[in-house]
Amino acid sequence: NSQVRAMKDALSEKQIPAVQYSDESVFSSTICEDFTLAIEAIASPQSTSAVRCALATKLFKYRSEGIISLTHDSEPLQKWMGRFRNYKLIWLNKGFAASFHAFMLENQIGQTVMEQLQGDRLTTDLFHLIELTEQVVRQDKLSPRAAGSWLREQESFTKNAASPAEP
Repeated sequence: NSQVRAMKDALSEKQIPAVQYSDESVFSSTICEDFTLAIEAIASPQSTSAVRCALATKLFKYRSEGIISLTHDSEPLQKWMGRFRNYKLIWLNKGFAASFHAFMLENQIGQTVMEQLQGDRLTTDLFHLIELTEQVVRQDKLSPRAAGSWLREQESFTKNAASPAEP
């Protein structure tokens, strides 16, 4: 597996698309934490830390300097909090799919993710996470906060399942 990953990384560095088939869970993917942080910001748009954490992910083009400036300049941060508040209202009125669709389009998330190293894999994983979340939200009628908790549980379960058992 490590040799396959090394080959895929080498091909990606040369900008040669390659897909690695894996039996690893999407909940252990690198984009899962970013997706979860975005859901948590939608669930708690009044939380400056939740919104800044979401903006610091691979889903956005912010870099550390940009995030730091949001702590000092409250007007842009208030605008972002308003946007996340709007995504929450869409979720509550029209559902998760409509909310995340608006989130992706308005913030050019797909383009941002595709521009990264292994963007094709990250995009595939992101859409798989969206699909799984939509299924659970619809089936169990989860609120934004409950969806964030469900994602955290899945990440934790996946990490625990991958960890070697203690003697």
